[in-house]
Amino acid sequence: MNNLSLDDLKNLLENLFWGDILLSFREQKQKNNAGRKKSFTKLMLVKASILKSELDIEDDTELAKRMKENPNYVRFCGMSRAPSHNVLSAFQRRHTRAFEKMFEWLDKIIEDDGHFVDDALCHDGTDITLDKPQSDADPMMFGAKSNNKKFYGFWLMLSCSYRTELPRKFTFDKARIGQITLTKQHLTSGQICNNSNNPFMFYDGIFDTREIMELTVSEQKKIPMVAFNARGGAIEKFTDLPPDDWRFEYNPFLRCELFFKKEFKKRTAVERFNSMVKLNGLITRVRTKAKKTNRKNRTRIIKTMVTLGLIHKQLCYLAQHRRKTFQQPLCAYAQ
Repeated sequence: MNNLSLDDLKNLLENLFWGDILLSFREQKQKNNAGRKKSFTKLMLVKASILKSELDIEDDTELAKRMKENPNYVRFCGMSRAPSHNVLSAFQRRHTRAFEKMFEWLDKIIEDDGHFVDDALCHDGTDITLDKPQSDADPMMFGAKSNNKKFYGFWLMLSCSYRTELPRKFTFDKARIGQITLTKQHLTSGQICNNSNNPFMFYDGIFDTREIMELTVSEQKKIPMVAFNARGGAIEKFTDLPPDDWRFEYNPFLRCELFFKKEFKKRTAVERFNSMVKLNGLITRVRTKAKKTNRKNRTRIIKTMVTLGLIHKQLCYLAQHRRKTFQQPLCAYAQ
């Protein structure tokens, strides 16, 4: 996190204008609670969920234990005492979609702050490979990577910012559905970036299909910069494509070899983010959690965990940027 402290994150959360986003989080229905003061507000439990990602914890029992042992964690959440693991789990279980809305809300804040100007979108899929159970395996979780290697787990489709390497949109589901189908859902579920100064969207060769390019143009209003995939055909390089090839309908820049190769290097932003997600422990925590989760609830619980991990990346970016913004005038004053 580049030396970002817990206090930096705490200050950001305290100074965010939460507004209507908290309305997405429903109040828990309780019996015989008339006249009782709520022990934990929605905002407190949102902060506790973020703390879970900050501490690289996959288990709510461990989070509750750590909060009881460390008063700083309780203060981070604005609480007077640590909640039980049941309270933490129930809150996260009810609010999978609310956390997705929070991700979208934070993306809008970062966009409004000007961090996605002169940017581009980079799209790719990350496989979340789990240990296949000895029995009761879910057939929908058997999938294949682009090299046809089989795996058991989920796909996490990400569209990342080239400039910031932050995820701007994600789609998560079982591996059997496949990268192409999930990317079609991803592209048709709302425009990611409507800034006309960010014209390109980059993909690797697995997405070299007419339908993906058509959706990129029609739904995302972007020019698809897609690596050419020969797929065993007679043409091995995009520079050898005939002038009437369908790809030129969507991406005329394929005709400009030097420009295309130079711009296409930007696609590595999503690869770097994928590597960071794996190296920083999110995928490891997901695998550990999956072993402890029954088949019925696994997808929803893992999706919430992934969403919180991506929210944590957004918050760390915002906290770090706002700390720098605050420090700059102080440095000028000191001089």
